[in-house]
Amino acid sequence: MAPLSRIVVLGDSVCWGQGLLPAHKFSTLVANALGTAATQVQTLAHSGAIIGVSRTNLPGAPNGEIPDSYPTILDQCAVFSDQPNTVDLVLVDGGINDVDVRNILDPLTSFKALGDRTKLHCYSDMKQLLAAVVAKFPNPNTKIVVTSYFPILSTDSELLRIPPLLQIHGIALPTQLYSDPVIKKIISLCLQFWNDSKMYMGQAVNETNAGPGGGRICLAVPQFTEKNAVFATDPWLWGVNADLSPQDEVSAARIPACQAFYPKPEDILSREQCFRASAGHPNVSGAAAFAAAIKQCLP
Repeated sequence: MAPLSRIVVLGDSVCWGQGLLPAHKFSTLVANALGTAATQVQTLAHSGAIIGVSRTNLPGAPNGEIPDSYPTILDQCAVFSDQPNTVDLVLVDGGINDVDVRNILDPLTSFKALGDRTKLHCYSDMKQLLAAVVAKFPNPNTKIVVTSYFPILSTDSELLRIPPLLQIHGIALPTQLYSDPVIKKIISLCLQFWNDSKMYMGQAVNETNAGPGGGRICLAVPQFTEKNAVFATDPWLWGVNADLSPQDEVSAARIPACQAFYPKPEDILSREQCFRASAGHPNVSGAAAFAAAIKQCLP
């Protein structure tokens, strides 16, 4: 891989590196491999970001670890004004927050509804986002790498540990529904989103590459398997501990930030979700898998 000078990171919590120390984020790992100084990595990605097609942008949270839809990923791209022609590499993702993780984890979601939402946001909206990124970074030597997603839960996940994870997202199943068929429906939804999002993002990349300014976009697909899902044999994603405490590296700093951002009693659900926002995101091993996939996209 040739040395690169400047890297820009746009996207959601995955590109942000939710729950990871800066040294373990995949943007840092890629920069290290390319000989890029940490000061030359500019990260606009943040937790909770939506692509935001047809959405009016609003002020966002003051900390990238706090999930917030805004600034949207389209706005992250639009506001970047620091000599975009001199950027060597753009890392970008998006779509899962537009689909909404709660829809992926809700057993009442139909497979068709999830498929339709995934196509809308990971294909149609992603094409709009990629068009904006290509226009913002017009230098033909600027490489654009789109990162795909992963199986949040899988058939290898421990079934009895799944209900507490659902509670974090406000999905509290009645006790009588703690049955295999319901949990297996949720797992099937997770696997469907993993596969469909990868397919639709690939289509968006291919079609954008065929247009003006294209030909320089690559879809990086980290080599996750079902064994790398939350609560699986070899998890590459943060989960939660038995007492529902977060597993990640930066929770001690995120928790007071969440308390400050959600101080009201009626904010309790958002505050509790914020405390555990790392659940379902790449851990140290997962970030390394993303970095390896990204490096495969680079000459």
